[in-house]
Amino acid sequence: MAFLLKRFSGSAPNNLLVALLVAISLCLCVDLWVTTPVVYEYPQLAQILTPVYFMIGPLLFLYIKGILGRNSVFNVFHLLHFLPTIIFYALIIVIDLIGSTEDLRKYLIADREATSIDGFGVAIQLQVGIYLCCSVMLWRRFEKAVKKEYSSDIILTMNWLRQSLIIFCAMWLVWVLGDFLNSSLVVLSDFAMMVGVYFLGYSALLHKNILLPALSLARFDDDHKRQPLVKTLASTGSNRYARAKLTESRTAQLKHELHTVFTRDHPYLEPELTLTQLAELLSATPHELSQLLNEELGESFFDYINRHRVIEVQRCLHDAAYGQQTILDIALASGFNSKATFNAAFKKVTGMTPTQYRTNQI
Repeated sequence: MAFLLKRFSGSAPNNLLVALLVAISLCLCVDLWVTTPVVYEYPQLAQILTPVYFMIGPLLFLYIKGILGRNSVFNVFHLLHFLPTIIFYALIIVIDLIGSTEDLRKYLIADREATSIDGFGVAIQLQVGIYLCCSVMLWRRFEKAVKKEYSSDIILTMNWLRQSLIIFCAMWLVWVLGDFLNSSLVVLSDFAMMVGVYFLGYSALLHKNILLPALSLARFDDDHKRQPLVKTLASTGSNRYARAKLTESRTAQLKHELHTVFTRDHPYLEPELTLTQLAELLSATPHELSQLLNEELGESFFDYINRHRVIEVQRCLHDAAYGQQTILDIALASGFNSKATFNAAFKKVTGMTPTQYRTNQI
């Protein structure tokens, strides 16, 4: 943990990550803490770690927001997320002040022997579940936004974060089922939490590029102020393409220009091609191009570009001049910048793997 603090110093999202890992680690110590002789001698200390449970959900959510570019600086309004923790600590202080040591010790012993479902535990699980759902929804919105703007594999480079969210969901599910079913899953819940802590901490250390500004995915809004890409999803429904307002003639014109540019210039061969760059080639706005792709052609920018890259790969595989080149070399020359993205796109378009496709051509 000390190494993590040193490695991530100076980054607000990663400071939140360190706080999250510390919070989960402390929660793993709760059951052990309440059985120590110190707590029996001074029962006022029994619940000192329990409110930390209320910090897990907010810290996870704020960390995800920071990594995805929604908030890079922790501000005073974020403290509202930790209000339950503050209130619970205040209640502990009041109870410790008005209760005698013997009464607190009796309550501690009774609490250890209790077998019924704990209402406080349910409240914690519900709060963590809500924040976990919000974190997953934020990731999904981010993923959709990236596919509307970028043709490269940015999502793939952030795949570890998606995997971490999946592990957290599994941890939460085991935790809830263990309490409600009163089964051996209770024992597994602590193990699941340890796995989650290890995976998230290790992945964050391994993927040093999470500190790069490019991953904030910022764009200029109408006031020329850089805003996170996820915020562009704020306008939905009928207002999504309010600034584009494509007419039939404009739609036909853009379709023709898009076909001409793709046939003449092959912009999809550029690995880092973005929606904004392609719109400039068409003398259109990003909103117009986005509407054309999503409403008229029925594809996201990401899928549309990669489909043309796959077509280019297919063309090369049919050409004897490329017979000595590996499939990966052809894919990289066709605009893909990773093997995983290429394989996924190729199978989505053709229904088979690149190797199977090439074998069928022989």
